[in-house]
Amino acid sequence: MVSPRLASTVILLRENPSAGSARLEVYLARRKTSLKFLGGFQVFPGGALEDQDYDAENQELSRGINPGEARKLFGGEIAGVEALAHFLAAIREVYEETGILLARTESGGLPRPEIVTGCHGEIRDGKMPMVEMMKKEKLFYDTPALKYFDHWVTPDFSPIRFSARFFLAINPPGRPPVPCPIEFETAEWINPEKALESFEAGEIKMIPPTLHCLKRLVPFGRVGELFASVSNEPLPETKPG
Repeated sequence: MVSPRLASTVILLRENPSAGSARLEVYLARRKTSLKFLGGFQVFPGGALEDQDYDAENQELSRGINPGEARKLFGGEIAGVEALAHFLAAIREVYEETGILLARTESGGLPRPEIVTGCHGEIRDGKMPMVEMMKKEKLFYDTPALKYFDHWVTPDFSPIRFSARFFLAINPPGRPPVPCPIEFETAEWINPEKALESFEAGEIKMIPPTLHCLKRLVPFGRVGELFASVSNEPLPETKPG
């Protein structure tokens, strides 16, 4: 049996004002068919934790959540450093795969667009650690922007296994995501119900965790309603899928 790698996944959200009552949309991307793992499947941005996500210097740049607080958000089931590493990996992965940077300046504002794009290629290609850009530009990880949503572990029989934590995050206004050309063929903003209809019609492929998360999102038309509901729910149970 292959031990699962730890991973973080981000469900980017936005509200489409022209979509009537069903305004909530998610950012869904199709992985390249040539990829060994989930090639051709619709996914949310995400990936495996890396050593840099555990690095003490890097974790000190988390503004709003420290290791102890991150541990509490996971119900105390894992160590604080590992818990915060999941948050930092989520921010890093969504930045690498979409160009969306969930970070804040010292004054609490959004980073300037030229800063966001300036080092994106080097970080995405593994030529620069995330902490180098964050320190250079005096930025801090906006870890409170992530809302812990779900936890899935790949079945024992899978040759590639992940223990993936899913987070919700609002896409920063005026910052359109750009799909990573290395991993994704296409990407789009789509209403959860419409995505599920496309799956039922056989137009797209999705794995159980993606399907389950979309089904949980269907009842909500506004981000505020969704976040309020999730805040009142018990911590997510670990699910195989």
